Amino acid sequence: MRALRAYFRSGWHIGVVTVLMVCAEVFAWEIPVYYCYLAIGILMFLFAEDMRGLICIACCGYMTFSPANSPDRNPNTTAFARPEVQLQLYMILAVAVLFMIARLVTFCMYAPKKRAPRLAIGFAVLGVSYLLGGAFSKYYGTDTVLFGAVQIFSVCLFYFFFYYAVDWKSVEKGYWAKLFAIIGAGLVLEISDMYFNPGVMQNGVVVRWNLYTGWANYNVIGCVMAMCIPAVLYFAATQKCGFIYTVLSAVFFLAVLLTQSRGSALFGAVIYLVGLISVIVKSRGWERGLHVIALLALAAVTVVCTIVFFDEIEILFHSLFQIKADGNGRKPLFEKAWAYFLAHPVFGVGWGGDGWLEGMNFLGFFKAHNTVLQLLATGGIVMAVAYAVHRFQTFWVAFRRPTAEKYFVVLSFGVIILTGFMDCHFFNIGPAILYSILLVLMEGADLRGGNPQKQKLRGRR
Repeated sequence: MRALRAYFRSGWHIGVVTVLMVCAEVFAWEIPVYYCYLAIGILMFLFAEDMRGLICIACCGYMTFSPANSPDRNPNTTAFARPEVQLQLYMILAVAVLFMIARLVTFCMYAPKKRAPRLAIGFAVLGVSYLLGGAFSKYYGTDTVLFGAVQIFSVCLFYFFFYYAVDWKSVEKGYWAKLFAIIGAGLVLEISDMYFNPGVMQNGVVVRWNLYTGWANYNVIGCVMAMCIPAVLYFAATQKCGFIYTVLSAVFFLAVLLTQSRGSALFGAVIYLVGLISVIVKSRGWERGLHVIALLALAAVTVVCTIVFFDEIEILFHSLFQIKADGNGRKPLFEKAWAYFLAHPVFGVGWGGDGWLEGMNFLGFFKAHNTVLQLLATGGIVMAVAYAVHRFQTFWVAFRRPTAEKYFVVLSFGVIILTGFMDCHFFNIGPAILYSILLVLMEGADLRGGNPQKQKLRGRR
């Protein structure tokens, strides 16, 4: 039991879960991997002190779907269309949910009482606005309410579950960084595998539309990869020989570029630059010198490779540089979202807009590709105000007791906020799950450490 508990607390467990994620995505081993995840969860239920070891499974579970089994890309050959596979999925999910509920109840009964989550009010207000999106308009109906429930469910389920199911006082400092750094390494492998997709190379250039996994397209993958960069930079700023992590952060940023997502490349570069400056400012003495040397060496390698392999790089990133004047079709979406808002300024038009009236797929909600316009079009002023309340609370938790750990967490979910100017990742289930987990990891740092200022004063006395 002691060995199992030590394993679930270690980075080895995160590594094993991440390797299983990559195997499922690359080799289409989803069902065997889900059984492995279920077995791990049951072991945690029986022997672990809390459900900390489930955090990495919650992060990786969404990213296990392979291109071969993608319902969008391969609807006729996906294994998930077969009844026997669907039955196994439902069984695994049902057993997992049962054990999660049982473990949560027992943990809450015997663990020390916790205060209410600080983000609860913001999530409650946001959830109500999601359900009311499109109210009193011709677009409002059962589909809109159900989709709003799915949205708020994805963005706050794991926040509340892990808030109560984890003993945060026992979680070591930097756990979030270890988690996202290892997952980022797994994503690098998945991104590399995307270049073996059929049709990636056409007429001598890379077609980014064919860069996809079973769980997302290149835009979403680029966002998630960019979210992992601050985790590596946190280690660069806090660990001895941190320059090694500075070099690794460059590998992560290169992986973002290889996704060919313009929004992720642009705003990921902003977060990366802010993180690098923070690393240099925080480091001292010879450590700072090593960081500077590593960055200069990386810059020199980049310049040399660009000069020597210019033609190959141009071929590789051809589609990334083909920027249209209207932002790759976003201008019409912006105009449509604004028209929706003007027509229904209080509650918006709901999640589907005209598309659902015309019989669009339930999951094919209207995407404005801008967070503010999405909020205004979907839920009007009510949803925009609710989002503002939630956003105020997240920054209040982040900066109320500022630490280096929380600062880099903010950089990580800041990727979703910034890319929201060009995309709608806050409303995509995968990034939303990671976002909710980042929030609970950030708040967990307060539950673990108490007030840093009071601790400092006590030490002096």
